[in-house]
Amino acid sequence: MSAATMRSPTTTTAPLPLGLQRYHVLFLGYFTAIVVLGTVYSILTGSHHANLHTTIANASLAAAGASPLSHTDSTTRLPPLPPTLVPPGHALAYWANRKNIFNQLFVKRAWFWTTLASALVTIVIRTRPGARIVGDSLGVDVDQRGNLKINDPRSQNRLDAQSKTTVTSPVAKSTLRWLMATGYWRDLFTSWFFGPPLTERILTATGGVCIPSAGLSGEVDAAYCRSRSTITSTSHPDLFSKLSLASSSSSSSSLPGGDAAMALKPLWRGGHDISGHTFLMVLSALFLLEEIAPFLPHLVPRGVADLFPRSGWSISNPFVVRVGPVGSSRKAGAGQEQEQHGRRQIDTAPTAVLAFVLAIVALWSWMLLMTAVYFHTPQEKITGLVVAIGCWLLLPKGG
Repeated sequence: MSAATMRSPTTTTAPLPLGLQRYHVLFLGYFTAIVVLGTVYSILTGSHHANLHTTIANASLAAAGASPLSHTDSTTRLPPLPPTLVPPGHALAYWANRKNIFNQLFVKRAWFWTTLASALVTIVIRTRPGARIVGDSLGVDVDQRGNLKINDPRSQNRLDAQSKTTVTSPVAKSTLRWLMATGYWRDLFTSWFFGPPLTERILTATGGVCIPSAGLSGEVDAAYCRSRSTITSTSHPDLFSKLSLASSSSSSSSLPGGDAAMALKPLWRGGHDISGHTFLMVLSALFLLEEIAPFLPHLVPRGVADLFPRSGWSISNPFVVRVGPVGSSRKAGAGQEQEQHGRRQIDTAPTAVLAFVLAIVALWSWMLLMTAVYFHTPQEKITGLVVAIGCWLLLPKGG
């Protein structure tokens, strides 16, 4: 098969908006399909209702030492459920339980694992000579082995300049991408946005209030829910005094667990709570896929590889090395050079890093599906997806 010369910029497919490439559309379609299919399943089966109702209430009552609820009440966000849907003693599926090992060990530390995977790509894979990105160099061909060949000295000079550590180098782009994504997750979405997190502002603006416990009515300061800490009669005597007075004046209301418990775990009620898990899983997975995008064309069939612009490919497959004699010699009497290729062998370190990154992406995909099936309302999952894609669209692409 003859070498396929890379098309010049004047003959390439019309660019997509926002600097997107065709492989970006594939990535976006994949994660959108996961959220939509999981959400449709949850609507048809009601699989998310248990976590919206009974689980939230029981978590708060358990912290106060009270017996778990076997029915829904006025503290739930959705209309009352049929008694047969969440029967007394209902056991959650493994993936619907927030305490499952994957949620505790990986999802709750998702950005740590994402950062670790990204750092390994930079340190291990991008340091390989063949991992340099082509960029907009001219005179680039694809040989029969799928590697790119530099035919023009000017292109080689330009490639050498692009590979140096500058503000536009692949490493600089990767670093900027990580800093921006970290800012979206930590500063805008969960921790700080000129005061409360952006999601909390949306929650309270849409009617969300912080209540002292699932078994009690009334509203407390939103800071209690924001800190997610248990409040006690010792740390907040005024609050417990008011609650005690309110419970003594009503025969139908009392402190969960009785006065002896004297501990409550506030929680949000009502409002639109954007799914943080959906946001984080989508943003993290898209971020990691962009990190390894330059190297994927060397690992997938040619038809799929064509979705990736060749200006964004790495020069050669960084996951293999050649051992044995490598060089060139002249054929006798022919006056032509014959290239001598060494034996191809898997390069263990970058291959292990790639496997780790793909495993993390696969886990985020699975946990995204479990979130769509078992947690949040359909609207909250869709908005989590939309916000994640919106933040990802603002990240630098390529490199």
